[in-house]
Amino acid sequence: MNCTNDLINQIVSFLINKENSNINNLPSEKYNITFSDTIEVDFGTIQIKELNDDVAHIIMLNLAQSVALMNYVNKTSDLHDKTLVYSKQLEKTGSFKLSKIQMRKFIGKTLNLKNNIAENLFVFDSPDVAWNNKDLSDLDYKLKDELDILKRHQGIENSLNVIKENLDLFNDILQHKYSSMLEWIIILLILFEVVQVIIEKLI
Repeated sequence: MNCTNDLINQIVSFLINKENSNINNLPSEKYNITFSDTIEVDFGTIQIKELNDDVAHIIMLNLAQSVALMNYVNKTSDLHDKTLVYSKQLEKTGSFKLSKIQMRKFIGKTLNLKNNIAENLFVFDSPDVAWNNKDLSDLDYKLKDELDILKRHQGIENSLNVIKENLDLFNDILQHKYSSMLEWIIILLILFEVVQVIIEKLI
């Protein structure tokens, strides 16, 4: 809050352990703060009665969660696009080119993404400082509403559920494919044994 781009770049570079990071390439939210007798959040402006540590905490926490949601939306969209590729293959050819190892990696990415969202976002909880203060609680509510934090979080959850359903289906198909292969291998081995026994009897 109220920092120059140079200072923000230095802090971001330190946090991600990478020199000369460009904040323009990172997801961000920018709001102007104005002062009034009422609390309002609208069109890139946050109107507050006074600025103190607790107010700054509420504002930056909600903006940070909004930025994190942008990142998770992009990652979820990328995973969804990849599942669409295999879904289209399944529709056109009746099969898809996905190995067991690739499937496990895919499932691992989805699970890690869900776990990261659960660990890093607190969209359903109000900060402790807002519990006993009406103005802070009002500010927290209006920020969440303006930034669509709950709706966007629900959208990510729905997308991840769709991805999981697709992966479960793909996994079932792969399991059936490998089970059928094992059955054929067993049948061929039994047939080989029978032929071997017949040849030994004839000789």
